[in-house]
Amino acid sequence: MRVHCCHSSQSLLPRLPPPSPPPPSPPCSSDCPPGPEHGHKHRQHEHGHRHEHAETPVEADCCRWLNSVDDECVCDLLVYLPPFLSKPIHQYTVTVDSSCNVTFQCSSRLRV
Repeated sequence: MRVHCCHSSQSLLPRLPPPSPPPPSPPCSSDCPPGPEHGHKHRQHEHGHRHEHAETPVEADCCRWLNSVDDECVCDLLVYLPPFLSKPIHQYTVTVDSSCNVTFQCSSRLRV
């Protein structure tokens, strides 16, 4: 199921959990996964070897909700960001926890 929110996109914001600072990164050893530029999966809830913590029910709900939001909805909200963030074809990635990255693909919103 996809959530389409074009005209009421601001009403979805109160449902988002409050942001929290990212946990400190542990030193990387040879078994660390590659960085975000390698192996990034578009709009998937990734499960992998987790050593830091288990995903909480709140994080799982948030990840499920983010995966249900339509790209157009997010892009419509982000059009209010400064123009330098509206470059041609761009992505916004939301990281909920170490096992959930959701990427939204947006086309250019610049007006000439």
